[in-house]
Amino acid sequence: MKKPLEDRLTKARRTAIARQDASVYFDLCNKQGVHPEDEYLFKQWQMPQGDKRTTEDKYEKFLQETIDKEIAVGSLEADSKRKREIFQRHFPHQYRAQRLERVDDVRLGAVYKKLVEHAKK
Repeated sequence: MKKPLEDRLTKARRTAIARQDASVYFDLCNKQGVHPEDEYLFKQWQMPQGDKRTTEDKYEKFLQETIDKEIAVGSLEADSKRKREIFQRHFPHQYRAQRLERVDDVRLGAVYKKLVEHAKK
């Protein structure tokens, strides 16, 4: 009897991750007593409202991760998988996983390059 409920809660938790719904994800992790798979999303809900990342901060952290991970910005096709992951981590509402998977590597690289150029300003 407990198994179907666990399955539903696990599915709901995964859906919350896909939708980047921090409040639902936080509640489900606590309800199930599980370690969060997406710690950033989990911590996002724990922050007081005034501490939410500003747009400027998002771009700064995006640029810093790009530099730290030595992402090949100049090559549009290179590092596509890592570019998708970084997009999703820093701009989850603009770049959802389902949408990014449908974008070809060259176009993704072009958008990524423009975003890096914008972040440098």
